[in-house]
Amino acid sequence: MRLLLVACATTARALSTSSSVRLDKFLNDASVAASRAACTQLVKQGRVAVDGIVARRAAAKVPADARVTVDDVLVEPLPLLWAYHKPVGVHSTLRDDRGRPDLSPVAPRKAHPVGRLDADTSGLLLFSSDGALTHKLLSPRAAVEKEYVATCEVAAGADAALARAPEAFLRDRLAAGVQTTLGVHVGDVLEARVADDDRVTVRLVVREGKHRMVRRMLANVGAPVVGLRRERFGDALLGELAEGACEALADDAWARSLIT
Repeated sequence: MRLLLVACATTARALSTSSSVRLDKFLNDASVAASRAACTQLVKQGRVAVDGIVARRAAAKVPADARVTVDDVLVEPLPLLWAYHKPVGVHSTLRDDRGRPDLSPVAPRKAHPVGRLDADTSGLLLFSSDGALTHKLLSPRAAVEKEYVATCEVAAGADAALARAPEAFLRDRLAAGVQTTLGVHVGDVLEARVADDDRVTVRLVVREGKHRMVRRMLANVGAPVVGLRRERFGDALLGELAEGACEALADDAWARSLIT
């Protein structure tokens, strides 16, 4: 039987278009055996194949999208990203020292949260199993888009244009940049309308992730936020995911492109 060689043409082509990982780590992440050492033994015993070729080196790098089998049984790889619909009141930490609701009941195995949402903000929070990807998603230089829907009040003394024509007013003000205590921040307003209760509903996109940035921007133009929900992070959508639910992303090609 042919051995898996990292230098073989098919593997080299795959590595050029996809992120790669050590075979023993791939197996361990997928909980194939009790430990990484036990996964190494499976490889040494000739029980592991990658894309139909028996593997002999546990340290060999394999593409993240490789077809890996153990005793001819397909190994499902550890997902790269999960989407979680965070309810209001849950704190974005894996363990809260003050005993408040946190992410520990829902956090996927071997995953960590990508950034945070304030306790009083709901919506899409991503979990990642890849530290390099998390760094890219949060890096200001990557400028990954985050889309929010905010419910705002019109502050006393606010510019009359805010209530009269909220979309034009907010689009101009946020596009020009809003001064906050953390610096000047910019947002793209996609939609803004006055609701029946005279509150303003705003859909906007930002490309930074500074603490309470959306709330600070809107408050400083006379539209303090009373409700905030994140509906998109990059190409990941909240969609119809139920509040409190956490699911692996079926399409993560956009995220993989950031680390290849």
